[in-house]
Parts: sequence; C-alpha cells; structure tokens
Amino acid sequence: MGNALAILPANLLCLEKGDHILWHRTKELYDHHAIVEWVDHKTGEIHCIEYGSDKQGKSFGKGVVRRTKVTTVEGMHNVVYNETTLSNNSVDEVLERARSRLKERGYNPLKNNCEHFATWCKTGEKCCSQIFPFIQRIFAVLTKGVAGGVGTAVGRCAAWCSKAAARNGTTVFKEMIDLFSGDSANLLIAIAKGGMEEGKKLLKAKYCALTVGCVAVFIEWCLFCFEYYRARNAYKAAIEDSTDEQEINELKKQLVDNITVAAFKRIGGAAGCIVLGTACSYIPVVGMYVAPLGAMAGGIIGERFGSWLGQIFCGRNLQGNN
Repeated sequence: MGNALAILPANLLCLEKGDHILWHRTKELYDHHAIVEWVDHKTGEIHCIEYGSDKQGKSFGKGVVRRTKVTTVEGMHNVVYNETTLSNNSVDEVLERARSRLKERGYNPLKNNCEHFATWCKTGEKCCSQIFPFIQRIFAVLTKGVAGGVGTAVGRCAAWCSKAAARNGTTVFKEMIDLFSGDSANLLIAIAKGGMEEGKKLLKAKYCALTVGCVAVFIEWCLFCFEYYRARNAYKAAIEDSTDEQEINELKKQLVDNITVAAFKRIGGAAGCIVLGTACSYIPVVGMYVAPLGAMAGGIIGERFGSWLGQIFCGRNLQGNN
C-alpha cells in the first residue's frame, strides 16, 4: 500500500486525528478506507471523512467525499506509515487535505476511490493496493472457468473412447492418445457425442475431476506463493523501521494470520472449483457449457468459505462495518 508499513488492528484508545483506517466490507468483497477526523471517547464514535458511496457501498462507480461516523472498531484496522514518509505531513495538513475535498463527486473505482483518497490525504500521493489483487482474482476465476470447460471436454472424450476401447479391444488411455493425436474433426465429434454416453457418467466425472483438479490446484498454489511472497516482503519492510518489540510481535502475528488465511482460502477455492465444476459436467448435453460457470462459481464460493474458516481459525472478527 504505497508507503504504508503495516495494517494493525485498531482500538479506540490508539486512534488519533488524521489516522488512516480501513475495515473489510464482507458483502462487497473489498476494504473501505477513511481518515479519522476526531474520536468521541465518551460515546465510542469515530468521526471520519471518506469517499463513500451514496447508497452505503451499493452504487458501484458513484460516490461523494463526506463526513460520517463509525460506531464500533470491531474489524477495523489502522494503517501504519513510515515516519519519514509523514515527516512533511502533519495531522493538520492531513485533515486540511481531507476537508478540502468534501462534497467532491469524482469517484472512479480504478483511479479515484476511497483508498486513493485516504493515501493522498496522508502522503500527498494517490495509491491503491486493491486494484492488482482484483485483477488477479478475475484472472483466477476465468482460468478456473477454462479448467471446467476443458475438464468436461476431456471427460466426454473419455466416455467416447471407452465405447471405442470396448469395440476395438484396446484401453481407454490408448484410444484417447489416438483421438488427441489424430484428426481434429474426430476430436470435436467425440466432445459433442461423448456427452450422450449416459452409461459412462462415472468415467466422464472421473476424468473431468482429474483435469479440473490439476488445473485448479496449480492455479491456487501459484496464487498462494504470490500472496506468501508479498506478505513476507511487507513484514520485512515493516520490522526494518520498527524498534518496538510489541509492534514487531504484532506484525509477526499478522504475518502468520495472513499466510494461514491465504492457505485456507486457496484450499477452499480449489475444492469448490473441482466439486461444482465436476457436478455440472454431469448435466446432459449442456454440461459442456455449464461446467465452466460451475467451476468459476465453485472457486468463488470455496475461496470465501475458506477465507471465513481461516479468519475464524486465527480468531479474527468478520463482521466489520458497513
């Protein structure tokens, strides 16, 4: 997140004017960011300035810079910056920047969103850490859809080759090698007519699950390695500028939690993709077209369920604020 060192759990006593805070909006699948204007310790309310949606996060692409208040710190985090970065950005300057844009209506999800606003208020530079992960997520979902389609096609070919193997006295594996290395027209016929081999459903499901599983596990493993790499680098950068033992321990716990949640999320994504993608391949005739959607939906559901389990395992609060 630009010049930010870490994102630490927030509490009412530690929050101060000019702080950059965020909390996860579970339903909308993103983090919402704001700048603390002042904290009412008597009522527990946090008064903020945010680039917020006109309809509480449900009018995509529209928003206004406004004052708002949050009634709980559950699920909230405080973005910690390098002191060098903030040396020329006093609390008054941060709040002055935030107030100068009140009532602005130039929201853009990719170029001028709530995180761009908060980082600009803190550092004078716009930055958003959520865009690349969003693109990464879209790519992963589409790839799982391709895996579902390919898996269904392979399963249908297996059913077709099973019939040919029984007729020719060979094996399914040999017939599949001949099919994939032969005329492409025969391959298309096998994909189309293999879906009508109702007596071979188990064989189709087996090969579909195997293909989808290999692709899904590979994708999720690559994503996990990437997330692990980013988390480790962020942790190393944070502890280099910290001498507070308590803060270092908190950063270490955050690192372990992030890696644990990522692992649960990726396992869930792979499992959901395999299960729902394979289940959809059972559908006669249209299974070829439904399986990719099933694999994508299964991956999304699996990731969310895995992330939920991971956060429970780490003892995090999922409610957040809306």
